[in-house]
Amino acid sequence: MFPVGSLHPCTTTLTSTASQRVCPPPDWDGTLTSWPSTTTLLKPVNCNGCMYVSVTKGWAVGCPNQHISATVLVATPSTTWSEVCEGASLPTSTP
Repeated sequence: MFPVGSLHPCTTTLTSTASQRVCPPPDWDGTLTSWPSTTTLLKPVNCNGCMYVSVTKGWAVGCPNQHISATVLVATPSTTWSEVCEGASLPTSTP
């Protein structure tokens, strides 16, 4: 039996609609942005008592072929989000 308020060793599966545009906008000029690195931020989600989460992202398909005509290198990292269960131990990085 698990203590009251503790998370169970199970996985909650969530489906997320894509919040990022997967196709370039209609007025895209062909410029691709390149970042030196990516920073991952954690987003707590309700896992219904489970300690693990699996997120399936629903991506749109069928983008027209787009030609990249230029690349811009930027100095700042890009940012991405990773879902974690509320109340779960957060991952730590090791050197």
